[in-house]
Amino acid sequence: MQLDGCTLLDIYGVERTPLRGHVSPRQLADLFVESWIPYMECHKCGKSDYCRFAKPHPRNEHKKLEIKCGVAETAIRNFVDRTFEMARDLELPQRQAYLDGSFHLLQFILEAEQTIGNALSDGFLNWLGKYSPTYFGRITHLRDSLNSLGQCFRQIPELASQRSLLLVEGWAEKAFLDKLRESHSSWFLDLLVECYDGRGNRRSKRIAMLLDKYVELGYTIYAQGDADGNPGEIFKGLVDSGQLEAKNTFTFPIDFESAVPIPLLFRALRRVGVTPGFTPTQLRDAAQQDGGSINAVLRNRFEVDTEPLKVELATAVGELLTISRYAWWQDDEFMQTELGKFLRFIQMMA
Repeated sequence: MQLDGCTLLDIYGVERTPLRGHVSPRQLADLFVESWIPYMECHKCGKSDYCRFAKPHPRNEHKKLEIKCGVAETAIRNFVDRTFEMARDLELPQRQAYLDGSFHLLQFILEAEQTIGNALSDGFLNWLGKYSPTYFGRITHLRDSLNSLGQCFRQIPELASQRSLLLVEGWAEKAFLDKLRESHSSWFLDLLVECYDGRGNRRSKRIAMLLDKYVELGYTIYAQGDADGNPGEIFKGLVDSGQLEAKNTFTFPIDFESAVPIPLLFRALRRVGVTPGFTPTQLRDAAQQDGGSINAVLRNRFEVDTEPLKVELATAVGELLTISRYAWWQDDEFMQTELGKFLRFIQMMA
């Protein structure tokens, strides 16, 4: 691999050293290991009792030899072995991203190993004393390295993350999808959902900032919105600007609640404690006569205010789909409803 024009991050990820010349896969892996993996006292790691890389100390049975972490070294060598042929043909900017990504990959592995080891170590946690609970909270810092890794690898198609993120308009939609995780379906278990919080934010800087943030981290972005009865493409500005692909958008003609089939909505209302003074047929007839949002129909015709119940109601809809033996994805009639079309959109994201 040609390294002229590239730089190598130091062990802290701060300063850079210019690189020159060509390297083989072995030489590149050696460079990574020597530059980025510090020597460690394995006996201080809670995993040393069973780690296959830990080596006994010849003069002290309570200690291990100080070595470079074998887990991290093996992982980075495997990574280089399996990506070198692809990486050497990259253009200079992508080759630099490959080198920087290698650093963040190695940092994540080191940090994860140390974090898990410390979480297993009574001695370490006892040393922290009353501050030990905060250690477990700091585990979330591992995502910093992963975010940096995603930013680098998104520039390299072969290494770019294919994970999807769905931006939804309201907390009700998020609650609905979160509840569907309990079905253990792969469509929902791995689904990442972020709420941009209302139609007022649809064309604001908030959704644009969310788009930029997650695209930068390597996600494929999908978006859902409510048309509120107004025809037209509500995401047109974002699509025209290239921030969002039209095929990755879904719009309810009115709103989430109006997309739920009447019989299912009726059962969800009862589940959240509403005692309807009407039948599903009466609600359907009123909705057809009045048009517009089902929320307005419920309020104006039947004095049922769903506004404070939206999240709870959406959760109940998701729960009813989750706990029943009803295979909704095989029901052609259900899948033709607006809620069914939305779920099909989710399926296509997987």
